[in-house]
Amino acid sequence: MPAVRHLLTRATLALVALAPVPCAAEPGFLGIGISIDGEGYVANRIVKAVRIQRVVPYSPAAQAGLRPDDEIVEVDGQPVRGKRISELRPLLDRQEGHALQMLVKKPGGELVSVRPVLAARPPPP
Repeated sequence: MPAVRHLLTRATLALVALAPVPCAAEPGFLGIGISIDGEGYVANRIVKAVRIQRVVPYSPAAQAGLRPDDEIVEVDGQPVRGKRISELRPLLDRQEGHALQMLVKKPGGELVSVRPVLAARPPPP
């Protein structure tokens, strides 16, 4: 029986170690899925275009008028084209309440400025 108790304790510790730890600096929720067109090696690609693939209904992105097939041109005054993929995350991962200033190119070519305010991340379904 002690061997079983030891295994259970180890399993419990492993589960605790894998559980997500709440973080005060957790990024806010925008509500988009994107695809990135780039060139170069996968880990260090240079961005050519960032396109919105999906928009979560009723999300800050949807309320700001973002739609699938829109191309993100700038975030907070920073052009996305020419950046490394690793440089995009800090632009989009801001805290809840941050108003992202985004310049978006619509499928028809029109440039539109939007300002979605990041919300709290919704609970998983």
